[in-house]
Amino acid sequence: QTDRRDIRLEIDVVRGQRTAYETELQEVHQAYLSSEAQNKELIMPVTRQGTNNAMTPESIQAMIDQAIQRNSAHTQDDASQSSGE
Repeated sequence: QTDRRDIRLEIDVVRGQRTAYETELQEVHQAYLSSEAQNKELIMPVTRQGTNNAMTPESIQAMIDQAIQRNSAHTQDDASQSSGE
């Protein structure tokens, strides 16, 4: 009797954990979808700037290169300011 009761209690605990994990998974998935939607909102104006909306490997590389240049310029400015130049 006790063994069966213990097993049933353990099954209930595991079911509860599974439900909690499933709920957490749904929340994480919703957050991911929301993040993806925000990313698309940020990217769309960039892709609309040109006359061609097609994202070619060249246009993607150009966007990456521009971002790297902007970031390296900011990093150099930050370094100059912190060193007192």
